[in-house]
Amino acid sequence: MHIPANVGACLSPKGELAQEHLRIRYMQFIETTACLNMAVLYYKLNQFDKAEDYIKRLAKANKDTKKFLRAAARDQLDDYIGEMSPYGYRPFTMEELLDELMHTSYLFNSVPYFFAWASKVLAAKTSAKMSAGKPKLLH
Repeated sequence: MHIPANVGACLSPKGELAQEHLRIRYMQFIETTACLNMAVLYYKLNQFDKAEDYIKRLAKANKDTKKFLRAAARDQLDDYIGEMSPYGYRPFTMEELLDELMHTSYLFNSVPYFFAWASKVLAAKTSAKMSAGKPKLLH
């Protein structure tokens, strides 16, 4: 019986920390695609609170999320698609979101209102932040 050299590392706390570090590093690379897809899946299951959590996480990971969702809700993605590089996309940008949308379009076909809903989620989050920063007037 052959025992891999790293078996002991998996059993020690130090090995567990190393595994967690690798998992976190890997998640950073797929954060955009994983969050977008999970949001859609939870939306399909009518678990809107979980879908909203993934939308907010997506917005933290990808700076163009709000712009992407707004454009998708308004059916205005064609201009952005036309500007994409034929050699790949830049991670954590609109290009990554568009690439994911084009490669998993089957996921979005049955949820035509997802983008409008998700865009409103982030708009509500932004307006809540803005109103929290304003002083309240007393009458």
